[in-house]
Amino acid sequence: MGTMAKTKQEKVARNNKIGQYIAIATGLYYLGKMILDRRQKK
Repeated sequence: MGTMAKTKQEKVARNNKIGQYIAIATGLYYLGKMILDRRQKK
């Protein structure tokens, strides 16, 4: 039971890390899109 709880915690930690990467990637994507849109308007 103890080992099972540990693997569950590891899985949650891994999912949190993936979520952080997705959030960063999404933020960079929108930032780049905004910059490109501004350049095209000029």
